[in-house]
Amino acid sequence: MAKNLGTELGAFYLCTSMKDERFWGNIRHWENLSIAYEGDNIWLRGLTLIQTQSVEVMSLLHKQLFVQKEEKLFKVGSLLPERSIPDLAWIPLKKAVGIELPSFNFNFFYLSEKVRFDLVQATQLRESVAMLVDLSVLKDYVETAPALRLSVLKWVILGSQHAFVLGTPLLPIQGLSFWQKGRCFFPDGLQPEFPILLPTLEQKLGSNPLDYLVFNSNGQILTVSAYQFKQLSRSSFRLSYEKTLASH
Repeated sequence: MAKNLGTELGAFYLCTSMKDERFWGNIRHWENLSIAYEGDNIWLRGLTLIQTQSVEVMSLLHKQLFVQKEEKLFKVGSLLPERSIPDLAWIPLKKAVGIELPSFNFNFFYLSEKVRFDLVQATQLRESVAMLVDLSVLKDYVETAPALRLSVLKWVILGSQHAFVLGTPLLPIQGLSFWQKGRCFFPDGLQPEFPILLPTLEQKLGSNPLDYLVFNSNGQILTVSAYQFKQLSRSSFRLSYEKTLASH
């Protein structure tokens, strides 16, 4: 009797690769569920027996249903354990599915086009692959740097005072360095509070697969098109720098 009560109260797990927004929208109100990502798979935990037999779940084509018994997961109907409970970063389903972001203009990008996304202290060191620098500092370096040193880098002007330089090795100048995850760039030493929201952010903010999302230390996000990047050289810098000065 206790086992039946346990499954009714939420001992079921669901694993799927389905990213159909209609499915997630239809079950968003199931507040007892948590969600996590494992590679290309999406996990739900906390389903009740009634929820596993619902139209929403039964109509999901690509899925695996498990029931928890102690620390193991058993496929529904199987007497043998399939795997251990996945050790993942779980967050409430409503928070993950309910993210709503403003519309962005994907032809023009300014520092004012930002949305808040919380960052926390990073749990591991990652390679720095980009940096945000003051235009005047970059100008002083570019004017005397060897052309070969600049040729491996790409850059774009952000606003009227800063440049975002992409590539390694990083320039030996003062600036804020970043590490990369997919199309997202985060300040060194920081990481997203809820990493599983990144695919949603990329989809909502970067509809073009060549768009980058640059996060500042306050969790604000700037969209930058890959088409705007140029190879860093004295000529490309001077031309863009002069246009920036003339427009401000």
